[in-house]
Amino acid sequence: MSDQSSYLKTISHAEDAVANAIFVHGLSGDASETWQCGKSDELWPSWLNELFPRLGVYSLGYPASKFAKTEQDLFERAASVLDYLTSKGFGDRPLIFVAHSLGGLLTKSVLRKARDSSDSGHKTIAESTKLVVFIATPHEGASLATLGKKVLPRLISNKIELLANSMGVLNDLKQAYRDLCDASTELKTVTYYETIPVFGLLVVNRSSSDPGVGNCVPIGVDKDHITICKPDDRDDQVYLGVARHVGQVVEKAEAEFAAQTQSFETPDFSVASENDRRSLLDKMIDANREDEYSIANDYQNQFAQSFYRQGLSGSARRDHDLLLSDVEQRFITNIYLKHICKGASDDQVQVALQSDVIDPICAKYAEDSSVTGITVLQALYFLTEQCRIRWDAE
Repeated sequence: MSDQSSYLKTISHAEDAVANAIFVHGLSGDASETWQCGKSDELWPSWLNELFPRLGVYSLGYPASKFAKTEQDLFERAASVLDYLTSKGFGDRPLIFVAHSLGGLLTKSVLRKARDSSDSGHKTIAESTKLVVFIATPHEGASLATLGKKVLPRLISNKIELLANSMGVLNDLKQAYRDLCDASTELKTVTYYETIPVFGLLVVNRSSSDPGVGNCVPIGVDKDHITICKPDDRDDQVYLGVARHVGQVVEKAEAEFAAQTQSFETPDFSVASENDRRSLLDKMIDANREDEYSIANDYQNQFAQSFYRQGLSGSARRDHDLLLSDVEQRFITNIYLKHICKGASDDQVQVALQSDVIDPICAKYAEDSSVTGITVLQALYFLTEQCRIRWDAE
């Protein structure tokens, strides 16, 4: 077993993903080994992408010794994971979490922090989560203590004992997840528990596996705590159940995407909008940003040259249109409406521009080396020139 320095392992990348699934391991595994099939080294989450090609599949990795005194505890880790996922651009489409053992507690902690955060990017992680699957996750202190003291003796630390004995912490976490589910009609919870003892112990029984969410009925599986997340084949009960529920999320996401595509044609960014026909200079002056005009004009010219040089049709046009659409949507939603229209200072706008537009878009297009922070700024000023965004309130 190896500790991973990188949080996220890509199991199956989907170029045109409509949803993303993130698998979260527990203490005794890592981003790969936990999700290997029972009879081979194949990662069974990849089967989901074969069924649903528009589903991105990822595995969250963190040191298996994370509860040691030198490592982050559950709540510190949750804050770190939340910030990482947000920075990588997750939350812009439906999210699915599949968690084994204590990975379920980490998932609940991440979602609670996302819900309670004042950061709009963090909040989208909770708001976009449509399905959580708990596989042998202990939601009670007794089972957590058994897991730590009997099953994982080499990894046990004072932090596990504290968490196991602190019913207030676990109850708060359980209540927070229940509140999240109550507030969202779209969030579904599925839970599985083992029925075969390991090392003579039934670590997570039916009672302990119950997250306390309405309409969630724990399902028993003829596996032990370790093998329950390792299907032997595609006829495995847990795999079939996960695939069925994931399929429902993907099917709905595809339908919503198709409806949006039919309802809204991609704007012709090569033609200036009729909404605001001021010159770029006038727009900068009216927004008290005249000192930015020179660089704004240079940037928009650079983007325009690339836009027109690469052609107004084909894949290059599609790539430009997708980038411009993303930049326009994020700017209007996260900058214009939330900050500019509410009289935010220039400094506040600049901070939000970096955190809510530039960083998420760079993360989303990370595999495209041509998209950088400068590219996003060029696109912003090009959209300003084309009268599609404005920097002053109406």
